[in-house]
Amino acid sequence: MKQRLNMTLILLMAMAWQNVMGQSCNSGSSVPIAGFTAEKYKANEGLLTLTQACQTEFPGTRVCTSKEIIMAYSIPERPVPTGATQTADKRAWVLPSPKQTQKGSATLWVDATGINGTPENFTCDAWSSSSRTGLTVSWENREQFSIKPFYGKFSLLSCGQEARIACCGPEKAGEYKPPN
Repeated sequence: MKQRLNMTLILLMAMAWQNVMGQSCNSGSSVPIAGFTAEKYKANEGLLTLTQACQTEFPGTRVCTSKEIIMAYSIPERPVPTGATQTADKRAWVLPSPKQTQKGSATLWVDATGINGTPENFTCDAWSSSSRTGLTVSWENREQFSIKPFYGKFSLLSCGQEARIACCGPEKAGEYKPPN
């Protein structure tokens, strides 16, 4: 009886995790992380600028979502320039993966990373404001993070600051086919 109860609890926990993450616990991200841009960009330059930067360095890619970073099964090397002292040297912009929730009469947005915020503060107010913040993943202040394993930390960064870009896709290497 106790074993059956334990198995039921484990199953319920797995189902809850699947609901939170929105996919099967057995699968990794179906979209691999292609890499992190060598150049740094301000997020308020616009989402198309960020996407174009990914496509320039990693053809067929786009900006990663926070959920893709969390569920990644393979992490490429991260650029760490010699003498890197700026936060932006070890930080990359990512798209948020928020869910809207209600707490009483208040509407809250919680990203897959666990960070609370508003759509404006996750996305630099639609990738246009230097006075807002955007979501980043970082490997700052730890030189050993330039090699695997990856120990990322998610946080919000002022959109007027420069950071690299986390680029994802295509789903499988070599599968990208441009539209006709």
